[in-house]
Amino acid sequence: MEALTYLLKVTVCTVLFFGFYLLVLRKLTFFKINRFYLLGTILLSFAIPALHFEVKREAVAAETDLVTNLPEVKTAEEPVKLIQPIMVEYQPEIKPEIDWLSLIPYAYGTIAAVLLLICLWRLFSLLKYARKYTQNSDGLKLITKTTGFTNCSFFNYVFIDGDKLSDADLAVLLKHEQVHARQYHSADKILLMIAKALLWFNPVIYLYDKALEQVHEYEADEITSASFGNQAYASLLLQLAVTKTNNALIHNFVKSPVKDRIKMLFNQKSGSMKKLCYLLALPLGLLLIWGFTVKVTSVLVKEPVQEKTFTLVIDAAHGGTDYGSTFGGKKEKDLTLSIAQKIKTAAEAKGLKVVLTRTADQNPDVKARAAVNGDCLISLQLNAGRNNTKNGIEFFTSGTYERDFKLPKANSMTYWIYKNIRNIEGISVNNKPQSTKNALIDGSAKPGIVIILGNLTHKSDFNFITDEGKQTLLADKIVAGILQYKKATPSDEVIAARQKVSDSLGRAYEAWLNSDKYKALKIKAAKIGKQSISGKIESLHSFGAVNPRIDGFILNADGTKYRVYINPEIMKKTTYKAGDTFVAKVNKAEVWYDSDNLVLQPDIKTLEINTDGAALNKAIVPKIISFSKMTGNAKQKVSIMENAEIDLLNSRLTAKYVELDQLNNKMIARNVVLKSDEGTTLTAPIVVFDLTNGTFKAKSGSGKIERPNKQELEQQLKNALLSQPINEADAKVEYRAKDSVKMTRDKNIIYLFGDAMVVYNGVRLKGSKITYDKVNNTILANKATASSDKIDKLITADSIYLDLKTSKARLSGGNF
Repeated sequence: MEALTYLLKVTVCTVLFFGFYLLVLRKLTFFKINRFYLLGTILLSFAIPALHFEVKREAVAAETDLVTNLPEVKTAEEPVKLIQPIMVEYQPEIKPEIDWLSLIPYAYGTIAAVLLLICLWRLFSLLKYARKYTQNSDGLKLITKTTGFTNCSFFNYVFIDGDKLSDADLAVLLKHEQVHARQYHSADKILLMIAKALLWFNPVIYLYDKALEQVHEYEADEITSASFGNQAYASLLLQLAVTKTNNALIHNFVKSPVKDRIKMLFNQKSGSMKKLCYLLALPLGLLLIWGFTVKVTSVLVKEPVQEKTFTLVIDAAHGGTDYGSTFGGKKEKDLTLSIAQKIKTAAEAKGLKVVLTRTADQNPDVKARAAVNGDCLISLQLNAGRNNTKNGIEFFTSGTYERDFKLPKANSMTYWIYKNIRNIEGISVNNKPQSTKNALIDGSAKPGIVIILGNLTHKSDFNFITDEGKQTLLADKIVAGILQYKKATPSDEVIAARQKVSDSLGRAYEAWLNSDKYKALKIKAAKIGKQSISGKIESLHSFGAVNPRIDGFILNADGTKYRVYINPEIMKKTTYKAGDTFVAKVNKAEVWYDSDNLVLQPDIKTLEINTDGAALNKAIVPKIISFSKMTGNAKQKVSIMENAEIDLLNSRLTAKYVELDQLNNKMIARNVVLKSDEGTTLTAPIVVFDLTNGTFKAKSGSGKIERPNKQELEQQLKNALLSQPINEADAKVEYRAKDSVKMTRDKNIIYLFGDAMVVYNGVRLKGSKITYDKVNNTILANKATASSDKIDKLITADSIYLDLKTSKARLSGGNF
């Protein structure tokens, strides 16, 4: 379709350019300029739509209130539970109708190719006559002909009928054709032939051809008449006016209308100032360039946001006369200051502002250290002591969740720093922060942590802490953690909102634990123990709003309701549905906050598990057959189809409008015809489908799309295969295919493609592809149907497998 759009744009360009020529330029006597205008605009018409430019326009985002009014869809009396329609299959139905739209490119290409071949044929027919010629002094190659095209030229080949021309007339003719040859008018003719082949559907291109040929003749007439006189030249034109040819590649002396040519000979020449008219074509060209090549996109201009400078405060413990721990000639005050300075260097290189509580061998008091302004505080310390067995890097926090939220921020800081230093070699890292009372952290308004950099009296820790390279590595990783903390930590408002929700849930949970209902359920749970229980399933239970998963059901046992919990993965393999009788041994009875009923967890061994491992109660998967148009909203996961056909298990839905809302798990169809394989038909203006259990509600009623009983259908197929053949022919396997039949070299396996069919013992198996294994006597059909006089109705499946030796049948697909 892109090529078709391109050709239509080319057509628009030719129409506008030629319209300008007719209105403004056609009557001007600047023939050479007119010629180049016509040629140039043809080339521009092909070039302009092929160009693409993008112009970005700055736009300021305006704050608006989005108000959306959605039409209310009213269905039957009660709301329908909806599930997520999973559109995993698109199965276009093979139809015999011809898609005429898809044939347009082939039709266009065929016609264009034929026209180009005709052009080549005409060219070769000209060259056939050009083998024998005589060349005159002006470089013209003269070819004498008395029939067909005569008194015409192609490049410097001139075809003349000498018997009908006097010497004087011949001289005029040759002068005229000499102009055509020297101006390369034949090259223009070839270009127009190609353009007409490509734009054969465009009537304007034929007007271009006629106008260009006329300009050629005007130009040649003007130069020739200047040498022989207008009167004599006009007389010759009239004399030869009866001789014409239809070959589009040659210049015939009198092919162009003689009357117009004679009138142009005697017309007054256009004034030089009228050449300015050609400049009027520039706005037209610019308009086409802007319309077809320039794409204007709006670029949202965001006002630069001045980000608040993040300040990291590093406290190097001790200092001055307070040495801190000492061991092996190393003092804690010196080591903490050295690492603090390395952290400062690394952080400033990453754009952070860093303030040290001390920059030299000083010992500011705790209040002065705590008063330093910043966004977070890290105090660097060391462990020591021969009786201290702790080693490695440790984290300590202090603070509360009240108001300033120092504690959650401190915990976040330890998490991100630990995440970056946990794999550092040479020292262990404790991943669990410990809470402690710390005068510096408690006295500071900013969230802070204490990092114990290791045990000075521990050999491996000592070697790590005193190594300059290890200090730099540790500093880099601490800074990386701070950068991630800065990016990930939410604002105080967000933390407050989360804390409010958490506190509310906590209070509600505490109240529930102290409620009479909780106490009564606990007593009831203790009484049930591990006894067996039986009852009727009222409804299946699911969790998850977007992608609901079934995790059990509500059981009514002698008037008492229980919630039976079964792992969703195990639940997939069960056959339980509403209305079934459930009997199982209870493994555990519990009281859950989110359940009004006692929660029973049955013994898995006592459950009815589907041995095939497939859930028999899974959602129906719609198979889209066709639609005329599809639109949607990818973000909201809504697909809208017009004139759609969709298969729903054993039913075909035809609707003018279908909406699949995956987020809200809804399928709504309007102007509906729902036809089942059994022949029943429902017609309704609107139908709402619940694809989980195959139910639907419509203004004209409600119903259920029944899922075929897989085991029953397989048994029917098996019985049909086991039945005694009526005659010898039925005992043989017969096959055919519409597209092709292929075999392996040993001819043991046969592949049938396209509307394939295999018949055995009265069972007719059809499919898009069928594989027949003659050695193992098995048949596999894809997109299959099976029918027989011994089967109740047509069986449809994604695939059908038949074992003719054992008469075993297996059906597969989303319908089961």
